[in-house]
Amino acid sequence: MKNVILVCEDLFGLEVFDLLVQSNLWYRQNGREEAYRVLGYVSDAPDPFGDTPCPLARLGTLSDHAAAEGTEYVLGIAGPAAKVRAVEAIKARGGVFATVYCPWILAIGISVGEGSVVAAYSIKPGMELGPYTTTIESMLTPKKVGAYSTILRFSNITGNVGERAYVGNHVYSHLGVTIGDDAVAQDGAIIVRNVKPGMTVAGVPARRVAVV
Repeated sequence: MKNVILVCEDLFGLEVFDLLVQSNLWYRQNGREEAYRVLGYVSDAPDPFGDTPCPLARLGTLSDHAAAEGTEYVLGIAGPAAKVRAVEAIKARGGVFATVYCPWILAIGISVGEGSVVAAYSIKPGMELGPYTTTIESMLTPKKVGAYSTILRFSNITGNVGERAYVGNHVYSHLGVTIGDDAVAQDGAIIVRNVKPGMTVAGVPARRVAVV
């Protein structure tokens, strides 16, 4: 069993915690040892979960906690920029990130980078997921998803995704459409053409929108 500490900034951290709990349940139901012992969480946010109860102990901030030897970190952060900051802070203290690959996912030859959290509905065999990617309950058939990118629930992504991209809930991309580095696809977007690096798109069909 792996000792892990959750790294989070808001309620999304509890979603990733639930993912670890469900993974352990799957292992137990299939006669295997649980994979994760979650020791607590670290966050720079003063009150990351608001009024939502959290069963985990707070172990400090990203820079002031003392992690035990042999403990790894799990990214419970959705925002790519926040993931970059968290990884840099933890690694500056010598920390190592666990790769969470949910055991019920069936696919052949997937490459998953360090620190990724992979809990998709389905993944095309042979895909490459870069380090620190987050995929939650989505359908993925591209060749590659870049480092630090996030793809959230019920999204169906068919083209490649660049680094530090953010794909919200219920996003659909037409076959072969690319989502560039640092791009954002807001919830419910239907993407019919390539999304340029740094662009934010929304709507049906998706169009560029101003970032407020």
